[in-house]
Amino acid sequence: MIANNNICNLNLVEVMNLTENIKVYETYLEEKLNQNTLNHQDLSNHRAQIAYLQHERYIHLLVTCVVSIILFLTFMLCLFQDSLLLYLLLIILIILDFFYVRHYYVLENTIQHWYRVETEIIEKVQNVE
Repeated sequence: MIANNNICNLNLVEVMNLTENIKVYETYLEEKLNQNTLNHQDLSNHRAQIAYLQHERYIHLLVTCVVSIILFLTFMLCLFQDSLLLYLLLIILIILDFFYVRHYYVLENTIQHWYRVETEIIEKVQNVE
């Protein structure tokens, strides 16, 4: 039995923790796939979730690139300027860039997984008809 019947109305924008929301949505999808109760509305909802996550991934790619460029420029500046503040900024940017790349990695892998799930949903919906 599906734990939350309103999960199909889940909007990723409303939840602050994206990775937690992804897990909830994937649990919902797994239950629907196992019960073989998928319909066109589920496919439409899944495509909406993919579209939102694609947008999220794109924004994080842009932010990651900007932070990486600033990191590189700060590194170059550290080569010519000997300043404790610059070194501190460099360390902060390295840590920030690491977490942005890690989050982007999660988004990218989730999108690729959801593309495969979309294919499964299409096959199951076509088999029901």
